[in-house]
Amino acid sequence: LKSELLYSDAMDLALTFYEGKGKGVSSLVFRNMEVVQKYCGEVLVNIMSEYLDETQQNLDDLRKALKQCIAACVTIEQPSYVYDEIYTHLAQIPAIQRTFYEVLEPFIFNNKISSLNPVLMKDLLAYFQRSSKLQSFEKCILHLDPMNLDIHNTLILCDEYELYEALLYIYNACLLDYTTPLYKLLGILEDQVLHQDTSRSRVGYVILMYISNCLVGNIPRANITEEDVIRTQNVVFNCVFCKHSERNLAQEPAYPFVKLMLQLDTREFLN
Repeated sequence: LKSELLYSDAMDLALTFYEGKGKGVSSLVFRNMEVVQKYCGEVLVNIMSEYLDETQQNLDDLRKALKQCIAACVTIEQPSYVYDEIYTHLAQIPAIQRTFYEVLEPFIFNNKISSLNPVLMKDLLAYFQRSSKLQSFEKCILHLDPMNLDIHNTLILCDEYELYEALLYIYNACLLDYTTPLYKLLGILEDQVLHQDTSRSRVGYVILMYISNCLVGNIPRANITEEDVIRTQNVVFNCVFCKHSERNLAQEPAYPFVKLMLQLDTREFLN
């Protein structure tokens, strides 16, 4: 099939054998599925390389090829191939890169791919930033392993573009810090209320959701223990219900954050 340039069919056939569904596969081979899968994986990499070479001149064909190649990487549980065998294989042409990012995006958002090479992660986020696709930028951060992020620069971008959910996620999942981002968002809300900014409801409801999630133990962090959950609940509760904040402001009223949240939405806060 490959020799006849039927790359799509060749990949489908290789995947059929990889999954143990190929006709004519003996029971002896099935007892050595690990060997079969290793061989099929090598065959798929070889097919992907030629398939991408043949389709680079037509973006519609390339889009179809990329979709099938990335799906194959997911099927054989080799997400590293997305970078090693696909991304690095493509010529550094902006139009081709853009097509790659557009095809990759739904795989991330549908939780088919949860980890990317740090270089690819950086380039993908830079693409979202250049394209002003800020919602996709934030959504991407929330769906991928944050440990591959350039944490410092990503937090700067979250501040600049008001990506509050991503900011909370990075502080929680990467830095194991649950109060610094909360103080930061409460300060933003305080300033917006002071200046009667009508956009305050957005950051306010992000804060409400964050407090609620923390207090019920819904914390974005892998391998979290029961002690960690209880500790997080305590620090978040103490932050919100503190009599005086750590800012030592002379004119600060008692329980500043409780009053702030009640002013935002009394019923939702009490709920």
